[in-house]
Parts: sequence; C-alpha cells; structure tokens
Amino acid sequence: YCGNGNHTAALAARFARVVAVEVDAKLVAAARRNLAANGATNATVLVDAVGKSRLVRSVLRRAAWTDRDAGEAVAFDCVLVDPPRCGLDADTLNQLAHFRHVLVVSCNPSALAQQAPTLAATHDVAACCMCDGFPGTPHVECLLHLVRR
Repeated sequence: YCGNGNHTAALAARFARVVAVEVDAKLVAAARRNLAANGATNATVLVDAVGKSRLVRSVLRRAAWTDRDAGEAVAFDCVLVDPPRCGLDADTLNQLAHFRHVLVVSCNPSALAQQAPTLAATHDVAACCMCDGFPGTPHVECLLHLVRR
C-alpha cells in the first residue's frame, strides 16, 4: 500500500504511468495531494477495500490495470513493494515472479533474507543499498532492485 504517496511521487518522474493502491481513505487523500503538489499527473491512487486486498491481488496477478475513466489498459513490468516488518505475504511474494523489475523497500533485512530464496528463483539482484532510515534505532531500510532472468 502506498501510504501518503512518497514512493509514488518519486517513481512518477521515472515512469510513463504509475498506479498505487491504498486502503486508508485519509492516506488516499494525502497521497493524491502529494502527487498534485509534485505535478505527478501520470500517477493514480486507487482505493482497495480494507482487509480484502482484491484490487491489489488482481493487479499483481494480471500485472495490469484498466483505467475505466480514461478507457486505457495499463500493463506493468515493474512493481515496488514496501512490506511490513514481517515481510510479504506468500501470495504477494509469489506474484512478484511475473514482473521484469521488482523494487523492494524492506524495513526488516531479516524478513527479506528469509524471503530471498523465493525472489532469487526468478530474479537477480541488480542493485542493493542499506539506508539508516531510522537514526538512533537498530532498524535499517534495505533497498533492492531485482531483475527477472
């Protein structure tokens, strides 16, 4: 889920089309304000039903989304995931195999290490970076760019 859209706004400058998903209505509004403030007119924030994740599952499974308002189909070859500390759920982890590029922002390198064999079955690490996103705490962010073989 995209939260207030920080990753979405950054990616919008690098991609022709960006689609983000969020469940919290307040965060959807914040993300849309963030995108507008950053001139990210090529980005869309979609609302998913809390606890259902049907929209996310559908987009991940198909690697595509249909913008019914604009009458356009958007296919994706890149996905960014920013999982909770426990890591990605099994279904999401398995769906990543369909994407050419996978960008991972993990706040728990241990959870990422446990899930690495699944990712490594289909993808190679193109880049990796550790960031101290939480100064004064033992937590770090691990950023990965994976490319499908």
